[in-house]
Amino acid sequence: MSPEETPRKDDDDPRRKGRPRGEGRGDRRDDHRGPRREWKPREGGRDGAPRREWKPREGGPRREGGRDDRRGPRREGGRDDRRNDRRDDVPQNEAQRRRSEVFARKGPRKYGKDKPFGPRPDREERVVDEGSIRPRRFDSEKRPRRDAPRGKSREGARQDGPLFPTPPALQEPLASEVRRAVGERRYEFVSRAVSRALVAYDAERYREALATLSPVLEDLWLIADIRVLAGRLEYRAQHWKAAAEHLEFARASDRTDMTNMPVLIDCYRALKRYEIVDELWSELKEASPHPMIMAEGRVSAAMSYADRGDLNSAIRIMTHGTEPRQVQPHHLLEWYVLGDLHDRAGDPVTAKRLFVKVAHSDAKFYDVAARLAALGE
Repeated sequence: MSPEETPRKDDDDPRRKGRPRGEGRGDRRDDHRGPRREWKPREGGRDGAPRREWKPREGGPRREGGRDDRRGPRREGGRDDRRNDRRDDVPQNEAQRRRSEVFARKGPRKYGKDKPFGPRPDREERVVDEGSIRPRRFDSEKRPRRDAPRGKSREGARQDGPLFPTPPALQEPLASEVRRAVGERRYEFVSRAVSRALVAYDAERYREALATLSPVLEDLWLIADIRVLAGRLEYRAQHWKAAAEHLEFARASDRTDMTNMPVLIDCYRALKRYEIVDELWSELKEASPHPMIMAEGRVSAAMSYADRGDLNSAIRIMTHGTEPRQVQPHHLLEWYVLGDLHDRAGDPVTAKRLFVKVAHSDAKFYDVAARLAALGE
């Protein structure tokens, strides 16, 4: 069946019965709007007037295509070029006239809008990737064989030490306390951190030791030796309140241990808790520990009185005993502090005599040479 013979869906519509195909819309249009009009071209303008032919003005040249061209032929450039050419040809002032003379003699300028500076390929920035700057563990020609045992390289290869050497194992009884606090599962990690902190503290790398100990300090909060180490590190970092808290815990664990008493006195001196300083100094005198510990505690107590402005009491605390038969490091410390107190009290003669005693035993002790030079030695 051809497309023309295909029946349409609307052939069964009862409203279309008896009508020829294609007359539905036309009938409805004629019923409402009337018959269609045949289209014809309009003869006049929009207002109905007849159109008139365009003619050029009299006296003007006529181009091909009917364009009035009294201004001459069209130039290749735009309006700006015509304006620039007109301005260059006919200078309007003295500056433009001189500019035209210079251009006629030397030509246009090298840079600027007349002749912009373009990119030069020989001066373009080039990025060359030369590889990593990290030191290579093995030379390119001396790499270890794959079948060689791990940790050993073939003969002639460069041997580099490990970046993080294995710290020594913790000694007893500290190792047992750490194992009991963290358990067997975490003991290896925590003990390694504590050992590295101890090694850094002995090497006077206090900031590194504190950063290593801080992550595991909460797990070891009840171990007195760990709290003492943390207090010493906080004291070196000038965190006086935290240092005093750690050292007070260690002092409460063992009242007979006076090793950390001078550091604790100095922490309270920095916090200006002078009543606690006096109590701790009295307790230290009654215990009478090792002369070095006693000397450090005496210095901290005397300097607390000096901070309060009582230099006489500070000098009285530092003045004790007789001349030692064998000079020890704590004797030099006491002489140096006593000389500084006499200098601050306005007694340069006694201060100079004490600084001379220190310099005879150790000329590089602190800044004793500079102090003697300032006093006229």
